[in-house]
Amino acid sequence: MGTTTADLETNIDTYLKVIGVRNRAYLQRTMLDASVRRAYAEVVTPINLIYKGPRVAVATVDFLLADPFFRSDTQYSLEVDVDTTAHAMDVVNAGSAEEHSAIITFTGPMEHQK
Repeated sequence: MGTTTADLETNIDTYLKVIGVRNRAYLQRTMLDASVRRAYAEVVTPINLIYKGPRVAVATVDFLLADPFFRSDTQYSLEVDVDTTAHAMDVVNAGSAEEHSAIITFTGPMEHQK
């Protein structure tokens, strides 16, 4: 939408600079609780604008997601003092589906790795 025809054209130009990029970038979704989830995506079809009036235009954009799940961009951190006993722990998945590609990183000095 625009307040004038010229304003609409300026808004469309700005929109196309963002959405018209032909490489993979983050598609971001803000949830109701204000948390943010992101997924790598790229635009796969031409963007066809339909003018609905002198100050209104609409468009549909199709995205192809590299991995079709949104993930939280907040890293989950868990600190455990590891000794010779076993430790049970929960890892929170704030994404939109079961995680099959989790990255678990151990930092610090480690002894007795098995």
